[in-house]
Amino acid sequence: MTRKKIGVAVFVIAVCLGLLFVLACIKEYGSVDCPSSIVGGKILEDGSTEEPDEKTLDWPALIFVADKEAREEPGEKVRPEPEPEPEPESEPEPEGSPEEPVPSWDESTEGQEPAVTAPSSEVAASPNGLSSKEQQMFALLNEARKNSGLHALQYSSKLTGVARAKSNDMVDHNYFGHVSPVYGDLGSILSRFGVSYRAAGENLAMNSNGSVSAAHNALLGSPPHRANMLNGSYNSVGIGIAFGSDGCHYYTQIFTGN
Repeated sequence: MTRKKIGVAVFVIAVCLGLLFVLACIKEYGSVDCPSSIVGGKILEDGSTEEPDEKTLDWPALIFVADKEAREEPGEKVRPEPEPEPEPESEPEPEGSPEEPVPSWDESTEGQEPAVTAPSSEVAASPNGLSSKEQQMFALLNEARKNSGLHALQYSSKLTGVARAKSNDMVDHNYFGHVSPVYGDLGSILSRFGVSYRAAGENLAMNSNGSVSAAHNALLGSPPHRANMLNGSYNSVGIGIAFGSDGCHYYTQIFTGN
């Protein structure tokens, strides 16, 4: 009888501990599903590093902005850098392939408007080759820029390939942040994929309901991410969205200015 009572007591204690754990998760995230979040990295300009403002750490929302040339393309004149940095050493290609295929890149189409263009007074038309969710985020981004009196960003198939690779990499390696265990930071992945730029930025978002508008509003409502989205020096963007088995949707926006 004593052993039976002890067993019942142990069982009750285990159940109580489990309930306390679930309640702690709900208190922390609002649910036990994938939490909604946005994230950024560090700010780099001309090779210098600026530490993040303490106020931004409540929402880990900082932006990586690089002002350097990753690779000079033939026939392209590039302004000289005051202190040029060496290109990052190339890394071995990861085994396997991302969940979504990265489109083949045609240098002749880089930085151009989609085949179907809208009048200059309207938001640029969503390009072919994007998923419906990616098209929605592209349209919302340019609508926000239009409302702020800025030019529309041009769709870049190359940047879209990089953004998709980053989102899929976060799914495959179960992390959420700017530094990839495979590709490194933003400057490294852009160099690896052969992207030339004078300035570049990256926004990341994650949620469990797959709502593009919710991710867009979260980014636009965060000052550092809003600065990327409404940066007048950027002229091209790539958007990649991936869905993980954990129920999370991963959103990557990559901006460049030349």
